[in-house]
Amino acid sequence: MAFNTLLARSATAEKYQPERTRILFVAESPPQSADRYFYFENVKGHDWLWIALMKVLYASEWGCTKKERERKVYWLARFQKSGFRLVDAVKEPL
Repeated sequence: MAFNTLLARSATAEKYQPERTRILFVAESPPQSADRYFYFENVKGHDWLWIALMKVLYASEWGCTKKERERKVYWLARFQKSGFRLVDAVKEPL
């Protein structure tokens, strides 16, 4: 894995870490495609883990996925404020 990709993932994940973690979600690994990382703000598609979590956690507020993807920064901040955190069990894609 490229060092820059790992660094970008770490920096972006750190930006959205809650002050106090209430619930920790553990994913298997980051996605194969470097541009689809959970915490990346401008993912254009195939970010199934992020979509699934948001739909379950915020079901009463979630609208059309295409529109909600445009509000990903809002949803990531909401995830953070809720005390949620997602980590990968391993740092490299499987």
